[in-house]
Amino acid sequence: MQNNAVPPQGGLTTDGQKVDPVSGNEVPLGSNAQEVRDDLPAQLSEGEYVVPSDIVRYYGVKFFEDLRDQGKGGLTDMAANGRIGGQPMPQGGPQANDISPEEMKQMEGMTQGYNIGGFGTRESVTTPSRYTGALVGKLQNQKKLKVVEKMRVVK
Repeated sequence: MQNNAVPPQGGLTTDGQKVDPVSGNEVPLGSNAQEVRDDLPAQLSEGEYVVPSDIVRYYGVKFFEDLRDQGKGGLTDMAANGRIGGQPMPQGGPQANDISPEEMKQMEGMTQGYNIGGFGTRESVTTPSRYTGALVGKLQNQKKLKVVEKMRVVK
């Protein structure tokens, strides 16, 4: 059964077969029989992932090329920022061993109320303490904190 006409509302065309006559494999929605034959040898490495042809047809090859490019760019940025290579992170994530109890208390004050889904107090957002800037600077110098974006409050 052949059905190569473009659907009236747009979409994917298929050959209309439910089972591939060559391999006997089931043909999922959006696929053609020749795409399910499993007749091409694949040399894969640990961690690699193969995307089924019906999903590639649905999203388009460009989507997966863009996804790969974004990932490669992100990895390049991570390497440039020292986030790849070097010393591994300690089990359980980074530790606050070099932060004094006073600094830890200050940091906890900056995030008070956020753990319950709030926006914090107006004062905690609009009135940074004189100590906050020094703490952020110290952590940046020790490469334990990277400020990506500064928040500006408009009254």
